[in-house]
Amino acid sequence: MFLEADRYWADFCRLIGREELAADPRFVDMAARRANGAECVALLDEEFGRRTFAEWKELLSGIDAPWAPVQSVIDLLDDPQVEANGYIGDVVIEGGPAYRLPAVPVQFDGQPPDLRRAPEHGEHTETILTELGYAWEDIVGLQEAGVIP
Repeated sequence: MFLEADRYWADFCRLIGREELAADPRFVDMAARRANGAECVALLDEEFGRRTFAEWKELLSGIDAPWAPVQSVIDLLDDPQVEANGYIGDVVIEGGPAYRLPAVPVQFDGQPPDLRRAPEHGEHTETILTELGYAWEDIVGLQEAGVIP
């Protein structure tokens, strides 16, 4: 995806060795590419299938355009830029194994919030219900009826 698609289209076509696509009336500008979207996507899918992800990253490093891969959480854990920016944090579970996760993208004072494990199913149900004004007898009744864990 290029935010200024027409600005980068010809350079992209040259980079991938498909210069003819830049002049093709079906793909010459964004309006034409949109009108011929299925054909354009099919051609690009074919081109993207010719190289590995690593090969694409290397090839795209040669274009003067902003680009970035869409990564899974697993990919992010080993990304050098993500690591350098401190976007990975450790979640420590008392009595259990620790694991790494991407941190929340919002940072205050240059620091992301502390990561913590997700609650177990129903872990805070009683606390929340008592804060909402439920009496213990009501909570026990809900548990006995199978409404809450």
